[in-house]
Amino acid sequence: MIVPELTELRPDHLEDLWFLFRLCNQEHDDGAVYNPNTSLVAFHNGQMVGFITAWIDDQPYAFIDNLLVHPDFRHKGIGFWLCVAMRDILFKKGVRAIRAIVTEDDVVFRGLVKYGFNKVKGAVVMELTNEKSKD
Repeated sequence: MIVPELTELRPDHLEDLWFLFRLCNQEHDDGAVYNPNTSLVAFHNGQMVGFITAWIDDQPYAFIDNLLVHPDFRHKGIGFWLCVAMRDILFKKGVRAIRAIVTEDDVVFRGLVKYGFNKVKGAVVMELTNEKSKD
C-alpha cells in the first residue's frame, strides 16, 4: 500500500490535474472541478496520482463528484486515502452522509463499498438527454 502525500487542490496543480483526467479517459469542467475547499490531490514521489472532489448539497449531504487514480497506481491504496481524507474534511464541515452516484459495474463502486459506502435501496440514476444537441 502506498501512503500518498495529500494536499488541497491549488491553481498550480491544474495542468497536472487535466493530464490525469485525460489519462483516466474522463472529461472535466474547469469551473466545477476547482473547489479548493473540497478538492484533494494525491502525490507519490512528486507525481500526481489521484484526485477527489465533493460538493456539499443541502446539509446534511455531500456528494463525491470525481474520484480518479492514475492507472499505474490503482489498487495501491490511493483511492482509500483520498476517501478517508475527504470524509474527514466533510464530516468536520457538519456533513452527516456522503453519497456518490456510480453504476454497479464501475470499478469505483467496488472501491466505495470497500471504504464503507452502502448502496441506497431503490436508488436509480436517470438521464434525460437533449437529442438536438447531437447535431
